[in-house]
Amino acid sequence: MADFKKAYAQTAKNEGGYSNDPVDAGGETWRGIARKKNPGWKGWAIVDKYRHQVEFKRFLEQDVELQLRVLAFYKAEFWDKIKGDKIDSQDVANSIYDSAVNMGVTAAVKLAQRSLNINETGIVSSAMLDKLNNK
Repeated sequence: MADFKKAYAQTAKNEGGYSNDPVDAGGETWRGIARKKNPGWKGWAIVDKYRHQVEFKRFLEQDVELQLRVLAFYKAEFWDKIKGDKIDSQDVANSIYDSAVNMGVTAAVKLAQRSLNINETGIVSSAMLDKLNNK
């Protein structure tokens, strides 16, 4: 079975740290989690706690609870929705997961379904998992 932490580590390289670019539609982001799109994410309370520190970004990097909240977010919002734990191949799971993070779960799953030549529902089914796992 594929491992979430391996998939996350690969994708996280491209998500960066803290950003608050006014021309970025997502606005303020931490590790690719946009505040505008995810205002209820509990990690924002931790970010806000450090906001006025001189070494703000260093505090964010070192906060263990914040890092755990990031992992939990990506697992719940992307990995679990693509049923990554039920995919045998790490490479296949990495690809679908990375696509889900970058284009959304539904689009990523439909793309995978298209490549498998099965009905494009955007929902991971047992039939899709069987095809992915060559069963």
